[in-house]
Amino acid sequence: MIFFRVSEEEFQQMEAACARLGARSISDFARAAARRCISESAIDEVRTLLEKLAAFERTLDHLHRKVSQLQLQDADERSGTNLGEK
Repeated sequence: MIFFRVSEEEFQQMEAACARLGARSISDFARAAARRCISESAIDEVRTLLEKLAAFERTLDHLHRKVSQLQLQDADERSGTNLGEK
């Protein structure tokens, strides 16, 4: 269980919000608000992970292109060396 204190004004604001939103009680209202915060936090974490994954994919793509270029250069150098040996 969680207990917390609020001022009289905050309590009245919560009661009004409960009535406006159709919450059965302040406990339901507070529980829903806490769940929303947790969900929003999780969404932020997923967003951050997706951004990091996109950056990783860009880096991986860049490295793949570089390796391909080096392989082509190596193949060109080998074929040039082989031609010179004949």
